[in-house]
Amino acid sequence: MRRARLFAIIGTTAFLSFAGCGKKPATPAKAAGPTAVPALSTEVAAATRVRIVEAGVLGKAEVKQPRSLRVDPNGNLYVVDYVGRQIVVLNASGAVRNRWSYGAADIVGIDVGPDGLLYTLDSATMKVTVYNSDGKPGRTIDLAARNGAYNPRGFAVAPDGTFYVVDTGNSRLHHISADGNPIKIFSGPGPLKFSEPSDVAVAASGQVALGDGANKRVVILSPQGDFVRAVGIPGNGGFDGMRLDEGDDGSFFAASLDTVWFIPKEGNARAVAGKGAGNQDEFQGLVTGVAWDAREKVFYASDSNARTLKVFKLKP
Repeated sequence: MRRARLFAIIGTTAFLSFAGCGKKPATPAKAAGPTAVPALSTEVAAATRVRIVEAGVLGKAEVKQPRSLRVDPNGNLYVVDYVGRQIVVLNASGAVRNRWSYGAADIVGIDVGPDGLLYTLDSATMKVTVYNSDGKPGRTIDLAARNGAYNPRGFAVAPDGTFYVVDTGNSRLHHISADGNPIKIFSGPGPLKFSEPSDVAVAASGQVALGDGANKRVVILSPQGDFVRAVGIPGNGGFDGMRLDEGDDGSFFAASLDTVWFIPKEGNARAVAGKGAGNQDEFQGLVTGVAWDAREKVFYASDSNARTLKVFKLKP
């Protein structure tokens, strides 16, 4: 098995100083492509070209197919290994802290709740299980009895503790209370006519982003559920559809096809990593997960043979 690696990615067209990252080199190399565009606090250095600097190893985690990622308030990175049927936890330095099997469950959607715990959705049973970072299940919420969904692939916990479930098979989005009661179902016609949506993320403000990859867009909804806008991004629907996470200041990140996209609060999406950002040899497979650590790092994963996990840093 090839050893997959955890990388820190720093732009070649702009060098930013972070704590512990060293000093600016005396003669930085010239970069091909445009320079970084200064904007929001989550703007990524060198948005079209990146340089890879090794920072750790994922190979020891024995991850067969990373599918979804999330980071908790302590900096622990949770990786869903879909083929290995396990969740692997890496600490802030990239070392494996823990792993546990989820058995016969069909886990794709995960999120870290406002309580700092990991929530997982079993697509087969519509049951949500809550874990601490040691892999100990605390409680289970059964959503199936009052919320019909077919093959749900995306899941998020809102700041108020309610749930969003992406009903991929029925092309709908469910908003569900913390105890499993339906609040609202989002579906067409008009701008809410989805096609095999795959993931959802909720910002601290309560704003919602839905990955509607078959329609090649991310749909932004207000905390009240009103349509705000649609942001165009190349993508697929269903199991291989977009994976999302929130950024700061109303922004979001989307992993779609072979590229990671940054979606600012206003304006168009911008490719920040992967082939769409000009790195043609970076990934041979899909980018299957993305996660922001609520500080300066964004992690993303590939399901290629290398099973690569990488990270880039954001402007402070």
